Amino acid sequence: MITKYYVAYDPQTGDVLTRYDSSIQAPPASATVLEVVDQQSMLQTCAPGWKVQNNQLIPPPPAAPPTQAEQLAALEIAVQQYLDQKAQAKGYDSAASCISYLSSSNTTWAADAKAMNAWRDAVWGFCFTNEAAVKAGTTTMPTATELIAALPVAPW
Repeated sequence: MITKYYVAYDPQTGDVLTRYDSSIQAPPASATVLEVVDQQSMLQTCAPGWKVQNNQLIPPPPAAPPTQAEQLAALEIAVQQYLDQKAQAKGYDSAASCISYLSSSNTTWAADAKAMNAWRDAVWGFCFTNEAAVKAGTTTMPTATELIAALPVAPW
């Protein structure tokens, strides 16, 4: 028996709804279907956004690139994760947790907190200066790796 592959679609909108592999299940007689060439095509076309027009499968339009605001927000998340990772390397839960020991009677913890606080200020100062330059068009948007490599050196 030859296996056939189908996609069922909404005849009004052309939206691909589901797929059928005849070796497993044939499409119901009431379904509007298009036979596709192979299993890979069948699997690919059931991704969101595919349509059927004039008995042809039409891929979704490419996703819009992230906006400048979305890219900057992603960089802020990456920088905060980096700050937290540095604090975690010394046994703290996060940078904020480390800094909470500023007035600790334990001199080691207080020194760590003071160093982390100063470094965090320097890091965010650098980041906000870079963000302003990106927004002004005087520098290009860095990748997270590039930005983190350019940050002030961690205290430990």
